[in-house]
Amino acid sequence: MAYYNNDQLLKYFEKNMQQVANKQIESLQLEIQKLYQKEMMKVTEDLHIKHTLEKNRLLKTLNVAHQEKINHLGIEYDETLMTLRQNMVAEIFETVTKQLLDYVQSDAYIPAMKHKLLQYSKTYDLNQLTVHIKGSDQNLGHFFQSEYPKLKVFTHPNITIGGFLLTIDDASVEFDHTYDALLKSQKEMFLETSKLFVRE
Repeated sequence: MAYYNNDQLLKYFEKNMQQVANKQIESLQLEIQKLYQKEMMKVTEDLHIKHTLEKNRLLKTLNVAHQEKINHLGIEYDETLMTLRQNMVAEIFETVTKQLLDYVQSDAYIPAMKHKLLQYSKTYDLNQLTVHIKGSDQNLGHFFQSEYPKLKVFTHPNITIGGFLLTIDDASVEFDHTYDALLKSQKEMFLETSKLFVRE
């Protein structure tokens, strides 16, 4: 067994202590490095999550604002389109009304009304029939009174174009042969089938 003096022992212990210290320092440095990397990853991940949440919040805000603009534009479009279509329908039926008023003044009007009335005179006695006509429709009124004296003829304030409203007295039945009713039903059918007021 070798013997060492104090200086040699001191140097030996110093060397061993230095080696142990170096190993511990190296181990601590590795541990610190790992902890640092772990914390940095956590901070980076937290920042990424925060950034993603903020980005999503901003995107949601932008989407809401964008959707509001789209809805507003859609409402403006619908209102403009509705106005244009209403004007178009009004023009169409104003033209048709004028054509019907011209027809009421034509030579074909009285024979057409006579034909309609004769359909009822085959089934009912003229004493049972009452017709209502437009107040200014003098030609039709004179024709009915001269051709069918038994027929009761009155004016009706709601008839503004032409034709007649026929009532069978005992049966309390009414037949509407006015051009006002015809125009109204055609307008309703036109609005239902034309799809003018539906936005695609």
